Amino acid sequence: MAVRNDTSLPSYDQLSFPTLNLSSPALKAGAIHYAKYCDDVNKEFMLCRQETEDPRKCVSEGTAVSRCALKFFRIVRENCAESFTDYWTCLDHAVEGSLRYKYCKAPQHKFDQCMKEKADVERPELGHFARVRVHQTSRPKPEIIHKVLEPNPSPPPLEEGMKNPPASANMPTGLFGQAR
Repeated sequence: MAVRNDTSLPSYDQLSFPTLNLSSPALKAGAIHYAKYCDDVNKEFMLCRQETEDPRKCVSEGTAVSRCALKFFRIVRENCAESFTDYWTCLDHAVEGSLRYKYCKAPQHKFDQCMKEKADVERPELGHFARVRVHQTSRPKPEIIHKVLEPNPSPPPLEEGMKNPPASANMPTGLFGQAR
């Protein structure tokens, strides 16, 4: 998006929000539960971004995503800190820094159980996020703007005395390089 002098930008106050200071292994360890916990907020933000095609119009939705993430990881810290730490530490020490889940099934199971019992956040079943799920929103439908495409202009005519160049003998002329 190009910015000109007359482009209005959000203020620093609108954009400032506490950051989530977590490492990659910790984010990956909590990702599945976070995605389910903040599903509607994340979808509302992505819907806004896709429909408006202007990130400035989605600042409040982006702030709601950050707020939901902070709330989720506070719930994790208050209820399941020990099992979460064991899980992300296992991911962090996985073979060659791969962060693969397959090496950490036991700590994952303990974290899943803790989240289910103490935080009432159940791990979604396999394939949950691959399914088509319709998101109900209160946002008004965007106006559909039909763009009229102009036809491609014809190439300029050849100057007098010029001819189209001959096709190269090495150039394939048909399907799979066979001559027609």
